[in-house]
Amino acid sequence: AAAAAAYAAPAYAAAADAAADAAAYAAPAYAAAATAWRAVAADIAIVLDTNVAALADSPLWPATSPAWATSAWAAMRARLPPRDGWDVWFDWYEDRLRGVARSETYELTFATVPEEVWQQGAKAANAWIAEHLPKGPAPADLPQPIEGVESPAGFAWDEALRRLIQTEGAVPLFEFDSSADDHAQTLKAARVAAEWLLKALRAQSYNVRPSYAARIEALIEGLPTSVTKGAILETYNHILSLREVLIADWDGSPTDFRSDATRVIETIFALSRFYPEVDRHVIGVAKMKDVELLSPVLFPAFARTVTAAADIVDRSVGAGLLRVESLGPGADAPARARTIDRPAEAVIPAPPQTPDAAESASRVRAAWANGFWKALRAAPTYVAGADSFVEHVQKIGAAVKPILEWLARSQGG
Repeated sequence: AAAAAAYAAPAYAAAADAAADAAAYAAPAYAAAATAWRAVAADIAIVLDTNVAALADSPLWPATSPAWATSAWAAMRARLPPRDGWDVWFDWYEDRLRGVARSETYELTFATVPEEVWQQGAKAANAWIAEHLPKGPAPADLPQPIEGVESPAGFAWDEALRRLIQTEGAVPLFEFDSSADDHAQTLKAARVAAEWLLKALRAQSYNVRPSYAARIEALIEGLPTSVTKGAILETYNHILSLREVLIADWDGSPTDFRSDATRVIETIFALSRFYPEVDRHVIGVAKMKDVELLSPVLFPAFARTVTAAADIVDRSVGAGLLRVESLGPGADAPARARTIDRPAEAVIPAPPQTPDAAESASRVRAAWANGFWKALRAAPTYVAGADSFVEHVQKIGAAVKPILEWLARSQGG
């Protein structure tokens, strides 16, 4: 028995090693299969909950691509010769990974290569596909953005590279060691003063026109919330309008309201001096002295074409449009001629070269449209090739063209 056991021990050990090796080999395969089946289950859930079209808009993998798939994809790309034009297929598969569904015309191009072209090999077939993929509008057919004009908002394509979003960022300039603290204190003072005034207006503590509350509310919305986030030009324009309306209403306004509103205006002017973009905007408005205001029909028409492009434009852009449209004195404002005899500076002082509210609002709207158009023209290739994009960009281009022409004239172009 002892001899038999001694004889069998190596065989048992070998079998155990083999079993361990098999388990080690099977573990990655099992994990890969489990990942694949989870992806299949996610696809089934999408179809059951929505429809097949929604599945085409979903990423290939519900989470990140598994390592084995990423490795295999990279290896295949490395083996396909670049001279044969495989980029069209690389882009197609990357779309599948991200969950990007292009136009029907785009997808059918891959499936409608003539048989005689297929017979010529991969290089000929791929070249045919690249030639027949839908293209965006020719640059010559679209207006060019105006260079050197700073947009009051930032624009970027979302992480899926499918929709244009609006980003906000107003970066202050700190010239001295104490500037950061000064900025923080001024921002806090501006917010406290504005929120106090809004609370009093909502409580009807003053006998003033109801629209003042909406003005202060919009002003607060644009106030920076941090050093790098905010819409300072929107707040600045609301202050210009508030100042002009308050001066017109001065003699008929309660003393406490005049004092509280003036405090808000003064703190916002003090805050604005930290932001170089306000100075650049003031200089830009100063160039408009011989140019009429932007026609009141142009920006709303442009806004309608933008909001109609909901499949390529994020809701944040629509919200930004509404805020920019709200700038200016407004239809409820009193006549621009002041009802008092004293100069405006004697009533509510303002920094040198403070612009007219209507002129400032015109330039902000035009600069916003220019910034949006510039970002839209820089769309990723596959977005620009979609049928819906071509249709939207032609309509938006026609609507933005007169705004850009006005902006060029206002800049002396």
